[in-house]
Amino acid sequence: MSDINYLLILPAAILSTSCPGPSTMSILSTSMAYGRKFGFLNAFGVWTGAFIWSLSAAAGFSTLLASTPWLMNFIRVAGAAYLLFLSFKSAKAALTPNENLIIKTPKQRSGFKTYTKGLFIQLANPKAPLFFGSLYSVAVPITVTPHELLLLIGLLACNSLIILSTYAFLFSASKARDTFQRLRRYFETSFSLFFGFLGFKLILQ
Repeated sequence: MSDINYLLILPAAILSTSCPGPSTMSILSTSMAYGRKFGFLNAFGVWTGAFIWSLSAAAGFSTLLASTPWLMNFIRVAGAAYLLFLSFKSAKAALTPNENLIIKTPKQRSGFKTYTKGLFIQLANPKAPLFFGSLYSVAVPITVTPHELLLLIGLLACNSLIILSTYAFLFSASKARDTFQRLRRYFETSFSLFFGFLGFKLILQ
C-alpha cells in the first residue's frame, strides 16, 4: 500500500462515530434535558476526546497501550467506574419523584462540567485508542508524509465534529425536549441501565 486508503478509513470512521455508545448517549441525554447550548458543549467534549485519541494513535501511543497491559487495564477500570457513576446518577434521578427533583436550569448548570463530562467519557473509553490505532495501522502506509497524516487527522476530526454536532442539534429540538420532560423517569431508567451495562461489561472484560 502506497497511498492512504480513504475508502476504508472514512466509512469506518463515520460508522464508528454514528453508532450508539456512551458518548452519543451522553450527548442525547444532555441535549434533551438542558437544550442546544449544553448539547453542543457536551458534543465538543466528546469530540476533543476523540481528537486526542486520534492524535495519540497517529503518534504511536495506541501501540504502547496495546503492549502495556496494565495501562490499558487502568483506562478500562477508570472508564468502567465513570460509567457506573453515570448509571448511579441516572438511577437516582429516575427514582426521585418529579416534585422532589431539583433540576438545574441552563443558567445554573456549569458549561465547563458539561464539556468535561463528554471529554471524560471519550477519554475513558478503551475502545477509542484501539479503533484509531487499528485504523491508522491498516489504512495508512509507512511512507505517509507528515502533511498527508495531518490532512487525514483533520478529515477525521471534521467527520466526528459534524456527526456529534448533528446529534446535539437533533435531540435538543423542542419536541425531543418536551418528550424527555414527559417521560423523564423512563429515559433516566434507560440511561442508567445502558451506562451500567457498559460499565459492568468493561469490568468483566
